[in-house]
Amino acid sequence: DCWTAKHHFQAGTVQNAAHRLTQRLNGWMCHHRASHLDAADADVATAFSSFESSHFGAYRRWRRLTAVPAVEPEARTGDLERRVRRLLAYYIVYGEAHDFRALKNCLHLLFHVVLLKLNANAPATEPGAQSAGLWLRGQAEALYRLFAVVYSKEEMNADCFHHDDLDDLCASRAFVCQKFWPLQDVLQAFGIVAAGSERAVRFPAIAKLVELDTPTLIAFWMKSEQVYVDEAGRRQREAWLRTVFMQQPAAEQLLRPPYSPADAEPCNVQLAAPDQPRAELKARRSPSLKPQAHDARSAAAR
Repeated sequence: DCWTAKHHFQAGTVQNAAHRLTQRLNGWMCHHRASHLDAADADVATAFSSFESSHFGAYRRWRRLTAVPAVEPEARTGDLERRVRRLLAYYIVYGEAHDFRALKNCLHLLFHVVLLKLNANAPATEPGAQSAGLWLRGQAEALYRLFAVVYSKEEMNADCFHHDDLDDLCASRAFVCQKFWPLQDVLQAFGIVAAGSERAVRFPAIAKLVELDTPTLIAFWMKSEQVYVDEAGRRQREAWLRTVFMQQPAAEQLLRPPYSPADAEPCNVQLAAPDQPRAELKARRSPSLKPQAHDARSAAAR
């Protein structure tokens, strides 16, 4: 109840994380012959420490690389409750941000901030503060919207921002400590949304897109098979584009028909019937250009 009521994680995510952690820990203990009741305490402690190191070894290296502020002292050997709590928090972060599960450095950054909020005495009561669950879902959704805008399968190897670039940035000391950490907001760190929820001048179009709700973003922007847009949806999307991204004169010009029937020029070209000879059609189409002199010379030659 503490994970959902106080920290506002999703109940399903917590249940799945606890089940996954239990299954893996039991399998690890069985593999190291530390699951029997007659197993020595030292063997159990060694097996659990190796299980913990297999999860947090890369995270510790990431902390040294980025030099992020310390969240909590390393758990003592006898502090089993805190150690299990950290493992469960890691699995919860993995489940909440599963769209970015392949970006290990990004997950380490999210996990580090979640630990900071979990260790706070009253994270949701301070002005402007968010609980760990609300903050994590907000950042995961912001990253999802950002990649929905900039991702392009055709330009994976081109000079544009993609998942690998985000993972590299999350391992950069300059980005993590100077850009991200003061505000702990990914969109503000990228300069897409300025502090105070004001739109950044540099990226106004991206700021408008990432502020959309997820169904509207999928229906109006994402080029994927997640949504089918019918004729009514297409018209709604075009109206949204005109309203949000175009100035008034340009929008009115786009709505104006390209031509009117009065502007159309008369057409005197007669179409040939399927069995009409080509020569006859040519003569009817341009009678003034009939090569009569040429026909007389040809008749004389014959």
